[in-house]
Amino acid sequence: MPKNFLSVTFQGEFIKVIADGERDLEFISRVWTEALEAGEKHHCFKVLGIANTTKPVQPIDFVMIAHEKNTEFTALSKYRIAWVESNSEAAESAYFMETYLRNRGFDGRLFSDVAKAKQWLLDNEV
Repeated sequence: MPKNFLSVTFQGEFIKVIADGERDLEFISRVWTEALEAGEKHHCFKVLGIANTTKPVQPIDFVMIAHEKNTEFTALSKYRIAWVESNSEAAESAYFMETYLRNRGFDGRLFSDVAKAKQWLLDNEV
């Protein structure tokens, strides 16, 4: 059985990312590489991420990824990202990531409810 699952699809108004399972540096890089490729291909800069993380990365690992992949993370600055983490234990790590990115000017929010995340994502009153 695979340790993680990734699906990235264009939904008309947004890019939908489903990312389940264990997180590691390689998987996180793959998630954002594929999301950015889909966004550029479809000229769509809104991302709805839905995750059930079974093993989150440590916050320091996320910071390392951000520094190593600076070009990709800089490209995220034009995106609006609504991320839903269904695993409450993993949400703590995701909250750190949200704070880290928002402190650097990124437009992203962490949610526990998909409907609320989608509503915020598609709200044009930014």
